[in-house]
Amino acid sequence: MFHVKIGRLDFTIPNMNDGTTTSGFSRSTEIIWSVQNGRPFLTFDVGPTYVEEIFSLENIKIHTPSFNKMDWQNLLLVANASDLVMHSLGEADKVYFDGNYSSTSNRIIDLSIDARVVNLKEFDQTLSVDVVTFAFDEFDLTSSLGDQYFSGRFTAKNIASENPVFMAQNGTGNINISPLTKNVSLDLLNMTFASSGGAINKVNLSADYNTGYALNNLSLNLTNGTFGNRAPSFSNISVDMVRRNDNFSDFIFSGDLHEFEFYNEDNYVGLIPASNFNARLEFDEKSSNLLGNSNIRFASTDAVGISGSAEVGL
Repeated sequence: MFHVKIGRLDFTIPNMNDGTTTSGFSRSTEIIWSVQNGRPFLTFDVGPTYVEEIFSLENIKIHTPSFNKMDWQNLLLVANASDLVMHSLGEADKVYFDGNYSSTSNRIIDLSIDARVVNLKEFDQTLSVDVVTFAFDEFDLTSSLGDQYFSGRFTAKNIASENPVFMAQNGTGNINISPLTKNVSLDLLNMTFASSGGAINKVNLSADYNTGYALNNLSLNLTNGTFGNRAPSFSNISVDMVRRNDNFSDFIFSGDLHEFEFYNEDNYVGLIPASNFNARLEFDEKSSNLLGNSNIRFASTDAVGISGSAEVGL
C-alpha cells in the first residue's frame, strides 16, 4: 500500500468556452494506492476545498473499485462529500455520487446523486428538501451545460418553501436537455399551505425553455384540493401558457369547482353551486396589456351562466 499526504494543493481549471481559468485550493489531501483484494485501488480523501465562484466543501472521499475489478475504459467512481455549497444553486449536508467514467468518450455514464438536507437559496424564496436523488443517463465532460444532450430523473422528500409558505410530502420529475430545447416536468404529492390552510392532493408542472432558457410553454395541473380561507374546493384546475412569439403569450385557465358558501367579509351571502369555468388571456409584453374572456357554467339547471371580457393594462 502506498500513502501520500499533501498539506495544501493549489490548482487552476481551464474554461473550455472562453479560455479563462478558475483558481482553487484543497487542504489535507490524502492519496492511498493499494493492490490488495477487497480494498479500493485508488482512494482520494480531500479536506476543505474551495473553487472560486463555483463551490466549496468540507470533505470529499473518492475511490475506485479494487485492482482486480478495474475496467480502465469504463471506470466506476464513487464519492462522498460533506457540507457542499454550490454558489449558483445552494447547499447540502451530505452528497453521494457514483458513475462510470468512459475514457474513450470522456463522459460520465449512469451518474447517480443522492443528497441529504438540501437548501436552495438562489431563488426568490428558500427551498429546502430532506432527501433528493438524481439519475442521469450521461454527462459530457467536454461540453458546457448549454451544449449538453442528456436526460435525467429525480425524486425528493419533504419539500418546504418559506415564501410562499408550502410543504409537499413527495416529488418526482424529469429533465431533458438539448442545445435547442430544455424540458422540466415535476409532480408534487400532498401539498399544504400553512398560512391559508389550503391543501392540494397532486400538482403536475411541465415547462419548456428555449436556447436562452426563456420560458416557451408552461402546463400546470392541480388535482383535488382547496386554497383555504373559504375558497372553494376543486377536483381539477389547469393553467397553460403558450408563447406565440417574442411579444405575445396566451394563458388558458379551466377547472371544476365544488359547491361552496360565499361570504362578504364575515357576512354570509349565499351558496354557490358546483361549477366549471374556463378563461383565455392574451398578454402583450410590448404594451403590457391583458385581453381576455371567461365563462362560468353552474351544475344546477336553475342557475345561469356568466361570461365577460376585459382589457387590462399593467
